[in-house]
Amino acid sequence: MEMGTAKNYWLKPQKEGEAFNVGETFGGLDFQKGVELSNNLKWIENERGNRTRAAIKWILQQEEVTSVIPGFRNVKQVEDNLKALKVKDFSKDKLQKLKDFYNEEVHAHIRGAY
Repeated sequence: MEMGTAKNYWLKPQKEGEAFNVGETFGGLDFQKGVELSNNLKWIENERGNRTRAAIKWILQQEEVTSVIPGFRNVKQVEDNLKALKVKDFSKDKLQKLKDFYNEEVHAHIRGAY
């Protein structure tokens, strides 16, 4: 392998978009920028327990979405994901705040076809 470890083999193609997606684990975003932007969303945890539950709740509140398939590695994560069904919905104002955040803070940093 030219790039060394298996980790590096998969990281570079993702980071540069050579294999399937640009932006490592943040679709279209540089990894460090994705972390920085994510840290600006800590408020979504309020009344929802954590950002994972908040993200699942946000997805469930989208009219266009009919199902959610979250990732997990163990039973504890499955149980935590299911708790998203019972957390507080985002208000219309909070949904708009998230939309504005994307439009004003995130969109300009996305690389690739998004």
